[in-house]
Amino acid sequence: MGAVSVEIKLKSIDDYIIRKHGFTRALTFAENMVLIEFSDLIQQAIRDRWPVDTGTSRDRWQVTSSAAFGELVILIENPMFYAEYVHEGLWERLIPEVWNAVKNEFSRAIKFEIDRTERRLAGATGEGLISLIRALA
Repeated sequence: MGAVSVEIKLKSIDDYIIRKHGFTRALTFAENMVLIEFSDLIQQAIRDRWPVDTGTSRDRWQVTSSAAFGELVILIENPMFYAEYVHEGLWERLIPEVWNAVKNEFSRAIKFEIDRTERRLAGATGEGLISLIRALA
């Protein structure tokens, strides 16, 4: 195959939402922005450490996130047909190194936003709650 595709399932964050909210829910805009920010950070860190000949393989790294109900995922991909073979499988060491370097800060940041959302939800009642839910959607 040659292309690289790694899926990081964020089960601990899914579980945290259930623990705090009582059941699974979608991420709010602010929570999703944390997920996107860290996805961008991961992508840049991989590109910064990827060897360059022409730059084609380095520039093809893509890090996306999916915030489906109960299935938060970060997907790290490089569709170049030879990416898997660069420096004898560099990606197999690089991706875990980059993820391990950011995962604690990511966990702290997204949990902070989840806690903030839950405090706002707990403080809202009646029409205020309906307005808040619409604003968070």
